[in-house]
Amino acid sequence: MMHVSIKPVTLFIGAFSGFAISMISIFVVTNRNLKKPSVGLMNNNIQYLRAIVFRNKRINNLFMFICFAVSFGLLIYSIIASVDQNAGLFLSSGGTFIAACILLTNKILSRNNNNGRIASLTVLAFKNALRNKSRSLTIVVLLSLGVFVVVITGANRNTFYGSENENKSGTGGYTLWAETSVPLNFDLNTFKGKKKCGLENDSILSKVDFEHFLILNGDDASCLNLNHVTKPSIIGVDPLVFNNRNSFSFENLADNINHAEPWVELNKSYAQNVIPAFADQTVITWGLLKKIGDTIHYVNEAGKELNLLIVGGLSSSVFQGNILISEKHFRENFPSISGSKLMLIDATADNAEKVREHLSNNLKDYGIESIKTTERLSQFNSVENAYLSVFMILGGLGLIIGTIGIGIILFRNMLDRKQEIAMLMAMGYTKSTIFSLIFKENIFLIVIGMSIGTVSSVIGILPSLISVNYAIPGNFVFLLVLIIFVNALFWIYFPIMKMLKKEIISSLRNE
Repeated sequence: MMHVSIKPVTLFIGAFSGFAISMISIFVVTNRNLKKPSVGLMNNNIQYLRAIVFRNKRINNLFMFICFAVSFGLLIYSIIASVDQNAGLFLSSGGTFIAACILLTNKILSRNNNNGRIASLTVLAFKNALRNKSRSLTIVVLLSLGVFVVVITGANRNTFYGSENENKSGTGGYTLWAETSVPLNFDLNTFKGKKKCGLENDSILSKVDFEHFLILNGDDASCLNLNHVTKPSIIGVDPLVFNNRNSFSFENLADNINHAEPWVELNKSYAQNVIPAFADQTVITWGLLKKIGDTIHYVNEAGKELNLLIVGGLSSSVFQGNILISEKHFRENFPSISGSKLMLIDATADNAEKVREHLSNNLKDYGIESIKTTERLSQFNSVENAYLSVFMILGGLGLIIGTIGIGIILFRNMLDRKQEIAMLMAMGYTKSTIFSLIFKENIFLIVIGMSIGTVSSVIGILPSLISVNYAIPGNFVFLLVLIIFVNALFWIYFPIMKMLKKEIISSLRNE
């Protein structure tokens, strides 16, 4: 869940930052070229470029080693500690891995390409890719970072399809979420409770379990409310039920909590009028602007301050927007609320709709409203997924547009190499052979760049790949990456064909 409010000052800072980065880039490139000797600028003196590489070789290797060490160190630590609770470390590992791979590519592109026998056209294409390191490295960096951003953004879309029957998912293994206007003062799991509603002879409910909850109404802190709230609704739950079912999963827990049985923590009392509480991690972070260990203050029915200590953050769940405490503490502080106005219903997937209709018909006097837990989650997830979809599409479009820069780089490269192309044609090479040579040279850089971005993003999204609350929209991400690849191919093909169609034999006069 993300609460977004774009202010004019933010837009100004963004525009100014873009302008400043552009000016700094122009200054750095121009200043570096002005420091080169005139012979190096006129003839693209390779010896001068090689001297710069040798001078920076040790620094490049040092930073490359550090980045690889940090990346693998963070990855190993995150896997050993907790995959679910170290998503930020996985992302950092992926980021440092991409930096290490770029430094490794820089090292490869800086190697001496004058040694060794040229055994094939492919080897010649590889050696040509080493000719102009800065341009080749620019292509690799552009594509790797672009693919990394697109895949990382797409991977964090919340979903539940295919996992709604799993107890660890956001539904807790329950099928229906039901609320009533009038409290139910009886348990529908018992014959007596069903008899009060005229449901005792209904075979459709024979294998249906009802979990009743006490609720103190408050502000909605879910994604559907973009305002900051201070006192969300409180729900009293039976922790032992969720603990025995192993229902729901946690993104974050306080250090003193038993991770194997976190729900039993809710039955504890820390101090006078201080009790533990759980909430969705998104609610804690964005709705309440708090973190694990913070306290939310209420006043109980005795007029005393009640302090709810946040000790756990649930992964995206049907309880989003509410604070969960134990039923025992709820009754102690709010004794006048005795009836249940909220239920989670465990029915089979095939029977869920029939149970829903049956309860709506027989409990209409209680003002019952029910919804599938998957539909409730979908409503919450749609808000966050809408933001992520926009970011992913904009990132993809930005990268697609950015590949035009690849075309500009390649076209500039063709202009610089027209004498070389003319020489090859004069030596008897056909246009198709020259096209194949240059195409292989550039496709090598594109494959390297996209491979680095893909592998780095896989490291960064490892928690999403494992978690049942997340699923990558594989087809969409694959299509977007494919479009980026095809677009890059076009900007390879276009400059090469445009140059080969020109009459460039006259360029030999300058040799």
